[in-house]
Amino acid sequence: MLYLRHPITIFTGILYILCTARAQTRGDKYLLGIGKADVTGPVVEIGMMGYASLGQKGTGLRQRLFSRAFIVGDINHPRDSFVYVTADLQSGDTAIRNGVLEKLQALYGDLYTQSNVAIVGTHSHSGPGAWLNYLLPQVTTLGFDSRSYTAIVEGIASSIQRAHESLTPGYLSLSKGLVRDANVNRSPYAYEANPESERASYKGIGGEVDKEMTVLSFEDESGKPMGLASKLVSCPRNFPIQ
Repeated sequence: MLYLRHPITIFTGILYILCTARAQTRGDKYLLGIGKADVTGPVVEIGMMGYASLGQKGTGLRQRLFSRAFIVGDINHPRDSFVYVTADLQSGDTAIRNGVLEKLQALYGDLYTQSNVAIVGTHSHSGPGAWLNYLLPQVTTLGFDSRSYTAIVEGIASSIQRAHESLTPGYLSLSKGLVRDANVNRSPYAYEANPESERASYKGIGGEVDKEMTVLSFEDESGKPMGLASKLVSCPRNFPIQ
């Protein structure tokens, strides 16, 4: 697992990648939409998701948590689309997904279903817990909290609704680049136990850690940036247990 370090370096890397992306020739036109909504649940008297510390309790709010929804569709067949959601959560979850799909069905019928909606988390451990469908994580937060669950479901559904309402013709561009000093290997001695041939195959993306950032950029027809989705491997555990 990896830890996030030096956010300024990451920001610089994003700017570099975006500059490279904008220099590329435009490809096919898509129907694009982006939406953002709050998923912050109860912030006091509830354990954070992922620390598995029975005595841990939140004591306040440092910054709000968000869901970001991206819709990509066929410009000629608008119903042929998919939704990708990344939220400031430890992970996706079956109960969360089912709750979101119920709300989408009420809004759009069979337009957005289990076959074209993906919900993932940034893997943050610094948000409220007690919302997962499964027993083991419920044990670590002393049960299930409907307030936490409802905040996430409603926030994700709202981000998708806003993305749908913003749908417009536009273009996608994909870029990749190495970002230095942004993450570290928590157990380098264990990594060194891998065969040399295997370790050599990863040198192009950073060696003992994956330092390759992938950025998918969204632009409208006029070239105005709409947003971006990025991936860089890290484990964003920003706070200690207590």
